[in-house]
Amino acid sequence: MEIRLLHNREESKEVYFVFQYLLDNLQQLLNSLCKSRKCRRQIFERSGELRPSVVILKNGRQIQSLDGVQTSLEAGDTIAMFPPLGGG
Repeated sequence: MEIRLLHNREESKEVYFVFQYLLDNLQQLLNSLCKSRKCRRQIFERSGELRPSVVILKNGRQIQSLDGVQTSLEAGDTIAMFPPLGGG
């Protein structure tokens, strides 16, 4: 599975991770990537729900149109995560 984290749109930087093992769903993936409290606060609400400003795509489809964080993962999937945007 390939994971693309687009963390700095202004500089067009992307970080790639390639997982050599299979995780069951996106929740497990997010738990693997977000071990610190700071990271979890950026991704999740206090209720544990994914923040609405975080966009995650599985093979080009928004996970909200699938099964949210319970969306299953399979070998060969590409996951793209976009950070919240700020501005005014």
